[in-house]
Amino acid sequence: EEILPLCAGYDAGNLNNRFDAYSRRRMEQAAKAMGDASQHVIAIASAVCDCDSLKNTVTAQRRLVLNGFIGLYTSLELDSAGAVYKCAAGGIETVLLSGYAYVTAVNMAKNAGIIKDEKQVIAAEQLKYADRGLYIADSEKYKLYLHFDEEQWLDAMRIRRDKGHTVAVTAESTDRLAMMREADVSFVPAAT
Repeated sequence: EEILPLCAGYDAGNLNNRFDAYSRRRMEQAAKAMGDASQHVIAIASAVCDCDSLKNTVTAQRRLVLNGFIGLYTSLELDSAGAVYKCAAGGIETVLLSGYAYVTAVNMAKNAGIIKDEKQVIAAEQLKYADRGLYIADSEKYKLYLHFDEEQWLDAMRIRRDKGHTVAVTAESTDRLAMMREADVSFVPAAT
């Protein structure tokens, strides 16, 4: 999602080829297919440049050539999917704040049973352009929140509470204390 748009071309059989609309779309489809297979996708790109061009990152980025993708399988703990299932059976709705790349986060949330489709995803970038009233009206459909900062997440929690939901938060680090304080119920995972 971040490297591919910066690449001017791709490496195929040790030959550098310029991207056209078709080849770029094919590379995006390949990365998405890897993500759909529960892989964390890492794009590898390279460029030959002199030391002076490294001072100007825009110039260096125009020379990037996509070398390929590495797919690392992300194993979702069965305990996580089981916990989401048990929560749903008990009438508890699970929502997730994630800092992962879009495809990885969406696939992990689908595998855990948190979301069914991408209509249930909202990214922090979308909030810049969203009408506040529509965001609030649609807030109950969102189950996966991507790259939200603390204030955006606190706002999402307040909106859910204003709609009659009890808000519970689990956090693994002290940087989430404000969220835990704002929640109706807070959980801290046991140290292992």
